[in-house]
Amino acid sequence: MKQHVFAGVLMASFAVAGSVQTAEAAKPYASASGVVSIVNDAEVSIDDAFYPEGVEFDTGGGALLALGLDSGTIRFEGEVGYRVNGIGSVDEAIITEALPGEAPVNSAVTLETLTFMGNAYIDFGLPSAPVTPYIMGGIGLASVNFDHDDWSEDDSVFAWQAGAGVGITILPNLMLDLGYRYVAMGDPEVTVDGYKVKYELDSHTAVAGLRVGMF
Repeated sequence: MKQHVFAGVLMASFAVAGSVQTAEAAKPYASASGVVSIVNDAEVSIDDAFYPEGVEFDTGGGALLALGLDSGTIRFEGEVGYRVNGIGSVDEAIITEALPGEAPVNSAVTLETLTFMGNAYIDFGLPSAPVTPYIMGGIGLASVNFDHDDWSEDDSVFAWQAGAGVGITILPNLMLDLGYRYVAMGDPEVTVDGYKVKYELDSHTAVAGLRVGMF
């Protein structure tokens, strides 16, 4: 609930800012970025049992693609993101108490996350300055997939993100984008050998990419 409230307030603030924006007409842009994804250790619920030290994930990577409109100070965009992380370790109690030995809970399991976000940005650029700091927020949908050999389970949940970064001008219509995002989502649930397994997932994402003005 707190995540939903935070996301709603954040996006409402951007909407208000956009409504009073008096800058030049919005100009389209496209961006492509590579990311480093660090998923926090996930608390896990299996049926009625709760494991606060459930799963530890390896650092992973991925990519973001976006199309947007830039009005000078406010930017809005649609973004598709892909991230993949391996499972580093699993709470021993899950293996010995909750799930049978043949269940796919070991380090060969991968977590794949496909996100669809609507993002809003506020840029704090100064006239003629090559560096433009920004803050951002977004809401959308995350499709979460756990994969292990022939076993695969997925779930789709609400997601939101918030972050900050800088745009560095390389050419008049080309910027280097460096940023950080905190990504949170609802708790995806999958079925493992008949057991309902729910994860509390959130992550930190470092972003580096290029933003190209299409005008």
